Amino acid sequence: MNNHTRKITLFVLFSLASLACSLTALNDAPPANRAAPPDMQPGPVPLASPTLTPAPALCVVIAHALTLRAGPGADTLALDYLTRGQAVTILSADSTWWHVSTPTGQTGFINSTFCERK
Repeated sequence: MNNHTRKITLFVLFSLASLACSLTALNDAPPANRAAPPDMQPGPVPLASPTLTPAPALCVVIAHALTLRAGPGADTLALDYLTRGQAVTILSADSTWWHVSTPTGQTGFINSTFCERK
């Protein structure tokens, strides 16, 4: 094969390869009348927003002594006694009984009437 024929053959092969690549790229793109799938949509990627953890609610005992109980209700087992001025963390609350944690980590229920939220 002479030099001129070799150049023409390489040119034809290169042209066919380029054409094949462009046809493949066109087939991968969505048609103009159809939206691209969500993972191919242009635009910024949304960032996850940080989750804010609320500060724990505290209450201070306002009674001379307050019974820390095993459950919500005056008829449940007394676990300990809290004194006036003692702060506890409110874990959950309903209108009458609050589930609380003491500074030592002991948990129980108190009557909300005798503890003031801070």
